[in-house]
Amino acid sequence: MTEDPVEQQEHGYRNGHQMLSASIKLPRDDQDTVDRLSDMAGPLRPSETFSAYLTAYPLPSRSFYVIARTWQDLDTPRAGCVLTRSLLVPMPVWEATGSLDRLLALLIPVEPGGMKRSAVLAPVNWPPPIVQDPRTIELVEAMFLENRQPIVFFETPDAETITVRILTALWPSLRRNFAMCTFALAPRKIDGRDFDLVFAPKTARSRFSNWPGRRIDVSSSKASRHRWSASIALQIFQSDIPSLIATDALGILKIDTQGDEAAFRLSLLWNELAANSETMPTAVLGMLDILNSQPDSTPESFERLSPIMARAADMASEVMPEPEAWRFLTALVGKFPVRLPPRPVLRKIEQSAASLSNRDPEGAFEFLAVESQAARTVPTAVLAGLGNGLSSSVGIETLPDRLAQLPPDIGLSLLALSDRFARSAVDMAKREPSRWISSLIRLLEAPDRDLHRKARRRL
Repeated sequence: MTEDPVEQQEHGYRNGHQMLSASIKLPRDDQDTVDRLSDMAGPLRPSETFSAYLTAYPLPSRSFYVIARTWQDLDTPRAGCVLTRSLLVPMPVWEATGSLDRLLALLIPVEPGGMKRSAVLAPVNWPPPIVQDPRTIELVEAMFLENRQPIVFFETPDAETITVRILTALWPSLRRNFAMCTFALAPRKIDGRDFDLVFAPKTARSRFSNWPGRRIDVSSSKASRHRWSASIALQIFQSDIPSLIATDALGILKIDTQGDEAAFRLSLLWNELAANSETMPTAVLGMLDILNSQPDSTPESFERLSPIMARAADMASEVMPEPEAWRFLTALVGKFPVRLPPRPVLRKIEQSAASLSNRDPEGAFEFLAVESQAARTVPTAVLAGLGNGLSSSVGIETLPDRLAQLPPDIGLSLLALSDRFARSAVDMAKREPSRWISSLIRLLEAPDRDLHRKARRRL
């Protein structure tokens, strides 16, 4: 494992709260932020004590991310003093950190003499304890599934474990901006905004009376309001590896640069649609909508989806009612407005259309009539498969009458796109020229020259 250096600072009481030692000198705005946030997180009540707590936040320059532990200092001549050890992690290291174990191992009281050198992260065993607090459901809903607001979480013994698991689970672009504190006696701010998440004792509830965001109180445990709530809470707070990016099959969190919860919700929807596509062909249409909505989608992205699309096209003719199956096949091709679907998918679409038209020729003609009346273009793959199926159906003798009820260009398309349909038409014209020759002449009167050329070649 690569050993990454981190800088350190110690703050405590020396004629007021100030920096006692450091391994690095920061720019003014960054240093002012560390000086302020290393102090007590709100005023103490008389004789009030507290356990050491964590604070995590980015510096204004985003050059470092700070993980700090604060202890109550009872040896100073005045009350309310603290001793804080802050680790300054280079932002690229922080974004790539898989777990916080190495950092937490360094957050111990500073020895006399202070910190003059940077520390080296060494590996420590993992994972952290699981969290059973039922309010974690509400917490993940507030963080990921509803309008983003700062959150105060009252009275929990698991504040540090929740914090460690959340910071570990976040994807890089969200982790680099997230600010949280495990013990706050009043609201905390950074860069003019409230911390994203603070934990507070119930005795400090009155100091959050004007809190602008979400409040998760001791008695506020509620049932899940979203279908993904329980699975997210399980992944963050009870799994051995709390990671949200590990389940990102779409890959959108890896390229997210805004720290946008909407990207995470899109990833969840993708996973849900992928699971549903095993039994519901229409789920693949939603997956294609997601790919088409991404500016960075490449042809390779659609190619990787080929097996799922091919299975959906195959399944459509087997499990869906015929009218719905025709609409699905047309919609599937329509999800490729610029390029054609991958070849394996086109073959499956043709095969599915052939199966549908062979099984129900009447339904195939009804589909063509509806599309014609609505002035919608039937995809060539669907027409080719439809022609193949009609050519081997038991009702092929009625084709001249059926074709007469449709615009000539549709019949001409069947001739131009389906070898089997053209071959059957020629065979039937030899057997019954009185019925078929006039029908074929009518089709060839359609004005599309490209279709003319293809149809003549096949005939």
